[in-house]
Amino acid sequence: MATTSAADLCIERFHPVLGDVIMHGHTHYWLHGGRGSTKSSFISLCLVLLTVANPEVNVVVVRRFGNTLRDSVYTQVLWAVDPWRFVRCE
Repeated sequence: MATTSAADLCIERFHPVLGDVIMHGHTHYWLHGGRGSTKSSFISLCLVLLTVANPEVNVVVVRRFGNTLRDSVYTQVLWAVDPWRFVRCE
């Protein structure tokens, strides 16, 4: 079975932060960057990784303007889930 590394799914700039998130290094993270900086993709990836690693947790994503939720946050989370969509958990 082919495997995909989480680091392969985010830009190199976020690799140290990814390690810190996985190790639960901090409670809050402030990610800087403008449009196209892949912040949303990175955050979505972290949400999925943490949920898979800790199946007893729940995730809620909120956005300041709810009318754009489906076109932004929802789409990003679907992207992050996709690499694991066909992985069988046995």
